[in-house]
This record gives sequence, structure tokens and C-alpha cells, in this order.
Amino acid sequence: MAKTIQMAETIQIDPAAIVHREGLLWHWRGPELPWGDIGEAPRVSELVLEEDGRPLGPAHTLQPDIVALGGGRYAHWGRDLFFSSSDGSPPDRNGRRYTVRLVQPVSESLHQRLMVVGRRLGRGWAVPDDELSSLLTLRGPDQRAWVFEQLGLALLSYGRNREGGEQLRRAWVLGRAPALSPCVAALLERGAFHEIWPLITRAALVAEARGDVDLAVESLVRLHEAMYAAYAAGQRIPGYQDPVVSPAARRMLAPYRRSLPARRQPGPLRVGYLLAGEAGDTYSSLPDIAIQIACGHDPSKVTPILLSLIPQELLAASPFHAERQARLEAAGIPLHFIDIGQGPAWLDRLLAGAAQVEALDLDALIPLALTRWGALLAMLRPARAVLGIGLGDPHLYASPDLDLCVHFATKPAMDAFCPSATAPAFMPGNRFGSPSGRLTRPGLGFPTDVPILFASGRPLKFRSQRLWEIVAASLARLPDLRFAACGLDQAGLDNLPQDWLPSALRPRVHALGWRNDILDIYPLVDIVIDTVPYGGGYSLAEPMSLGIPVIGFRDNPLEGFREHTWLPTVEMLGLHEEAFDMEDTAGAVSRIHWLAVDVEHRRQAGEAARASSRRWADSTAFVRAMEEAIETALSGSAGSP
Repeated sequence: MAKTIQMAETIQIDPAAIVHREGLLWHWRGPELPWGDIGEAPRVSELVLEEDGRPLGPAHTLQPDIVALGGGRYAHWGRDLFFSSSDGSPPDRNGRRYTVRLVQPVSESLHQRLMVVGRRLGRGWAVPDDELSSLLTLRGPDQRAWVFEQLGLALLSYGRNREGGEQLRRAWVLGRAPALSPCVAALLERGAFHEIWPLITRAALVAEARGDVDLAVESLVRLHEAMYAAYAAGQRIPGYQDPVVSPAARRMLAPYRRSLPARRQPGPLRVGYLLAGEAGDTYSSLPDIAIQIACGHDPSKVTPILLSLIPQELLAASPFHAERQARLEAAGIPLHFIDIGQGPAWLDRLLAGAAQVEALDLDALIPLALTRWGALLAMLRPARAVLGIGLGDPHLYASPDLDLCVHFATKPAMDAFCPSATAPAFMPGNRFGSPSGRLTRPGLGFPTDVPILFASGRPLKFRSQRLWEIVAASLARLPDLRFAACGLDQAGLDNLPQDWLPSALRPRVHALGWRNDILDIYPLVDIVIDTVPYGGGYSLAEPMSLGIPVIGFRDNPLEGFREHTWLPTVEMLGLHEEAFDMEDTAGAVSRIHWLAVDVEHRRQAGEAARASSRRWADSTAFVRAMEEAIETALSGSAGSP
């Protein structure tokens, strides 16, 4: 019967096969070794190295640290073992017995076949189907899981990341817990978001069971990154404050939480705003909101600092950064860069970032979004208080780690995960800019002499049957009416169900895709409609400020917060006459008809919209509410997270 290597069995290292490399680092490559750590999976090896029967370590040590520090540190990297003796003596001649213990639940002969197949697949060579089948159809699921893991590591080592990640995913499903990030990357490439959520949930459970803080941090970061990708692809996502991954990270990070001493000197409070959405080519209002609040603080009460986790050279490449930087310099507000670093040492990276924030001696840290590293820093609390600004979804802006969150609207405050307050909403001043006049109706493909109904938002907002029922009914009632959508591309339009938008009406719909020049589009349209039931805020306030009438819808305060059914039209924008019940298709269509055919009524409605929007231009009330909230949080009366 073929021998199966069990966990307790050992392989003795032949001293003659040990080679000195550098400093305190020695190298051994035994033909029996399976695949261990690699760049994409730096902590997957379960090999245990022993010196005269005593375990050495720590494992997974970087080679430069082994070279310089020794002390029994080692790394099972690829199919090689890099190690040091416990006292720095030469392991090839110090007379000690070095052995490795392996987790390898297959026969030695099958292991050797697996290594050969892994090399062939990694190099892109053909492997007969029957050979693969014999390896992948072993009786025990633990054996198959181990084989999937080894094949995945072999493929990753040859740069075949998608195939390697898929094999590691299969190992996760069968109960092993290899590297997480390659699996998530492979699933993201396929757009298989529905497979990512349970995978990361399992990783968080494994992390807590093992006490693996690195994996807990990695799980939360990867979960939130996958959510961003799913959102950009127009997919529904679970909440950022999910019931498994976030609490697991929070519990495991509890021993690392900071505790800053009380303020020693009177004077202005030091408040750090941690930016979100500041990089890339796609506009986000979050940095401008933070800048406007920071610039509005009373200098006798608050000394604001802006923080960014984006490397300075990457942030400089954003088309919006220069103007933002100029505003900060004019106001004398510093922008401080927090270096989270790169690589697989997830906890070390987080602690390094927290230490940099702590060194700023902040009275309050205010993350603009509670996702990824921002969420993790809030868990560590590297300031005397941690607050939030509730711009919408409480999952995104109001985690349980906050002392207090100040919201733009009451619905998110109702369902927030922390103590909450509300204050009058505002829109950053740069969004009240004047259109450039560069765009024309013919340039966008619009007729010059017909009324145009318009909506804007992220692609997901156009996957609403209710919106298209109103649009289709309006187009059918008014033969000259056109509908234009910013955020909807042609593919999204083509994929709409026929019963939402009949084919005969589609030529009168203009899918503009996502654009950063929407301010120049508004003067070319006549009426703006909210993306019911996934409502907008700034996407309605901007056209209102330009005198364009808006059709909105009423929210139901008895329904819990769901981002895809939240309608802040009445509360945040002051729209009453122009707001309809969500189910009132006939009322909305009649209102669109009246505005489209009656030019004078449309002008009057536009002027009323402009007047209503003026309250959005003043951020003073919100800034003062934020200052009061900071004082409340520091006094301890807001409640603790």
C-alpha cells in the first residue's frame, strides 16, 4: 500500500545538502517539499522546521530578516527552505538534527506526479485529461483540497494567476484555507461577485478561529475592494458593515486599539479629515465636501488637517487634484499623506498607518468613508475621538466604531450603527459653477427644437423598472419628447427589458455614458427627473441651481434605509410640489407633460427650483454642527462605540 505522509511524520534534512547563502541564512531544497509561500500567497505554507525536535521560527520570515537576525527564523518559499539555526551556528556542521514536518495527505508517488503536472501546466504545456482526472478525483475531500492548493500555487508561481486563483478557490470550498487575495482576484476577473462574498466570509471565520489578524485585515480590505468593483459594474452589494467580516476584524483588532492621553493644552482642536475618492479620473464629491468643511471652521475652535492614504505621486495624476490643492494652500490647510505601504504584512501596514495618524496628535479623526483602510483605522481609534459625516448609506458612513456621526438627512440617521445627529445639507461650492458653453445639442446628438427630459446617476440607478415606466409613458404621451441619461451607456440601454422600454421608443433615448462635464449638459435639457426609486441628491441640486425644474419622489420614513430605494428629494432639496409618491406614475407623467408643453410654466418652475437650491450653497450650519459634535464626542456624552 502506498505510504501517505501524515502531519506528524517528518523528513530529515541531509547536512550535506544545506548551502550557505548570506549572513545567517542557509538554503535547502529537498525533492520531497511541496509548494510553500509565493509572492501571491506569502503565508500559505504549513511546514514546521525543527532543530533537535524543537520548533524554530517565526515562519514566513522575509529573507533579509533571516540574513540579518537569524534566531531560527525561516521561510518555506516555493519549493525551497531558507532558514537559520537558533544560535547562528552553521547548520551544516553544528551537529544538530534538522527536520521538517509536513501537511501532505497524499502518497509520495502521487505528490511527485503532482509536482510534474504543476510544472507542465505552469509552463503552458499540455497535460492529458486522464492524468488530470486521476489527480483531481481522489476519494477524500481533504486530499482533493490539498491537490487544488498545490496546483494553484504552482500555477501562480508561473504567473498564471487566473488559473491558479481558481484552484485555490476550489481548495477553500473543500475546507482548506490557502491564500485569499489570488482567489478574489480570479473571481473579480470573471465578474463572479456572488462567489466572492461567501469566500471572504469563510476567510474571516477562519481568521478568527486561527487568531490570524493578518487574514482578518486582508478579508475586510478585499471585501470592500470587491464591493467597489461590483458597484462600478452595476451590481447590488452587501452592506459594508456586514455581520461577519467587519465584526471579526473589530474583535481581533481590539488589543491594538490606541488610547491617546487627554489634551494637555487649551486651544483649537486638531481635527483630521481622512479623504476618500480623491484619486482617479472619475469625479467624487467627497474630497470637496471635506475641503469646504475644513475651510469653514472657526480658526479659534478648530485647526483642520486633511489626510490621504493615496501616494502623493498617484494623487497628483488626478485631474481634480491641482484645483483642490490650490484651495487648501490658499486656506493654509495642510494635506498630510499617510503611508500604508504595500505587501502582505496586513497588520503591520495598518499599525504603521495608525502610528502616523497618532503622531499628528489629533483630537478628532473624521474618515469620509468607512471602507477599507479608513474603516480599519477607525477601529484602531488613533485619535481622541472618531466621527463621521453621514452623506447617505449608513453602511458607508456610520460604522459602530464612531463616537458620533452627523448626517445630511434623517433616514440614514435612523438606521445608523452609531450615535447620530443631523444638520442642514450643503453642496460644495465648486458644483455651483457656471457652465462653459462648450457643448451643444447637435454635438450630443439632441434635436434643437424639442423638449428633453434628463436623468443622471451611476449605472445601477438606471436598472429600475419604475423609472422606465415613467419615461416610457412620457415618451408615448409626447411624440416630440426625448430622454437623455448620463451614467447609462448604449449597452445598458440595449439590455433593458422590452416591457420596460418598447423598441419603438428607444430611438428617442440618448445614452450618454458616464461624463465629468455634466455641468455643461444641464443647460441643454429642459426637465430633470430623479432616478426613482434609487434617488439622487447633488444630481438634482445642481440642475436646480441652474434654474431647471426637477421631478422628485417622496420617501417613506417607516421603511428601513436601503440605498437603492432611498429618496431624499423632499427633505434635502425642499421639493414639495414637484415630488410624487413612488407609485404615482400618472402624476409624474402629467407633471412632465405640463412642464414640456408650457414654456412659461417651465420657466417659473425653474426659478422656484433655483430659489430652493440656494440653501445648499451655505455650509455654515453644517460646519457649526460638526464643531459641536466634536466637542460632544470629546466630552464623552455622545456615547461610546
